[in-house]
Amino acid sequence: MKAEKILTLVLAISLAAASLAGCAGKEQAQNDDSQYTYTMTMYQTRNSNPDAVMLKNIEEKYGIKLKVIDIEWQKYDEILNLKLSGGEIPDIIYTKSPVSASKYVQQDVVGSIPMELLEEKAPNILKRVKDSSGDIMKYYYINGELYALPQFSVGSGPSGIPMVWRGDWLEKVGITKTPETLDEFEQAFYKFANEDPDGNGVKDTYGLSASGLTSVFASYGYVPALGSVSKESAWQERDGKLVFAAIQPEMKEALKRIAKWYADGVLDPEFITGENKGGYWAISHQFINGIIGFTSHGNSYHWEPMFYADADPSTSGQDTYEFSKLNPEAAKQLVVNAKVPTLVAGQEKVYEKAPLVKNERWMFSKKLVNDKEKFERLLEIYNDIYESKENFDYVKNGEKGVVWDYEDVQSVDGKTYKRTVFLGEWKDDEYRNDNLFNFAPFNPTFVEAEQYKTPRDDWAVPRGFDKQYMPYSQLYAPLPSASMYNAELTKIEEEAYTDIITGDKPVDYFDEFVKKWRAAGGSVLEKEAQEWYDEVNSAK
Repeated sequence: MKAEKILTLVLAISLAAASLAGCAGKEQAQNDDSQYTYTMTMYQTRNSNPDAVMLKNIEEKYGIKLKVIDIEWQKYDEILNLKLSGGEIPDIIYTKSPVSASKYVQQDVVGSIPMELLEEKAPNILKRVKDSSGDIMKYYYINGELYALPQFSVGSGPSGIPMVWRGDWLEKVGITKTPETLDEFEQAFYKFANEDPDGNGVKDTYGLSASGLTSVFASYGYVPALGSVSKESAWQERDGKLVFAAIQPEMKEALKRIAKWYADGVLDPEFITGENKGGYWAISHQFINGIIGFTSHGNSYHWEPMFYADADPSTSGQDTYEFSKLNPEAAKQLVVNAKVPTLVAGQEKVYEKAPLVKNERWMFSKKLVNDKEKFERLLEIYNDIYESKENFDYVKNGEKGVVWDYEDVQSVDGKTYKRTVFLGEWKDDEYRNDNLFNFAPFNPTFVEAEQYKTPRDDWAVPRGFDKQYMPYSQLYAPLPSASMYNAELTKIEEEAYTDIITGDKPVDYFDEFVKKWRAAGGSVLEKEAQEWYDEVNSAK
């Protein structure tokens, strides 16, 4: 779906200038910044254009040349590995996963980045990373040395896992206050299942399905695979230890409650197959089609309204849009918020926001890192890019007032907001895609810059999406033995959770499941997870 680029620098020295300047002129040219050609691979959706307007602008601005090597995205790792093994090693390497990162270190094709060099030549990188997501640089160390810069995007406003209610159903069953405690959630679920909230005279509705279990498990403090968007159990920190969510004793209590709901006909009997029945992953068909009255499917922005008359429903608000097509009046009564139910009234638990640690990262060839002047020049360029929002915007989006600008736009509720729009020929998608070129490794926040409020801010913040109510996984690297054990461990976990919920196994089977999980390799992963956690938290 995406292709990669490599950048080449061509040193252009006028023959006339060379003949006039003589040997002294040649020596000066060799010391000029324009001598540096950087080859690189990149994340992109199409082949690069070597004559892209912004590529040329960046080259001229920084006195460098860039050569992009295109690699078919679907075969990126395979093709890149062939190039590396053949000695074709780009200066700047876009790396798709921690597994690949470790492999490149083992193969000795990438160099470590001295932290003191970053602090001297590119302090703005460290500042923007810290402003955006705190102390995440520690996750890019391997064997005690820093080998990469992060790749992340701050995004476009607050978001999180939503708690979505059919407000019309709550009203129909006599609930006037949005449920807050797990007992109140449970009461609403039973009413949805037993009191005909859709008014069709048939007992064909349920409280929740698979995605709704996310909030239930989270209220007990953990998110196992059954409640995870990634379908993998979280590794979560507790008292200085990294523990596996699915085997914690609190999950036994959660399963006991959920099994009762299943037996009482409150949990959707099709929960095993999930709420999405095809197409875009974030659509909850069970909710939209009136089967259930509560869900935590997707992200909050999938449930936001269409803020502008010309809004594209394929980019946000997808669930709300699909639901409104079937039931426009009910869509007006949707209740969406971020708060996970509490086990005890008044004991709300707010977790820290998950840091912006992604699998992707930027690494640099050992040859480049060992070329002190060339590598330092690259770091100086990065430092300039992150000096200000204006510099960053220029490199990523083009010149303000030429490529893009802000305009005042009225939302559907009559408020006026600033929105970015493309100008002139840049309005054309094909021209824009062919001529933009992003040389910035990551997309940070600029806390000192003017930040225009968006309709999403006004919608999401009052609903709590600027906070993190949901526990999140705190393991950001593949474990050495994961490939050996994960498939079997996942199978053991899925079968145990499903069997307990459906009543095929008693709740006390949970204890046997934990023993079985550990014996099948789980204990090895627990040890490796703790070793990784200790290592990254000791990184300087």
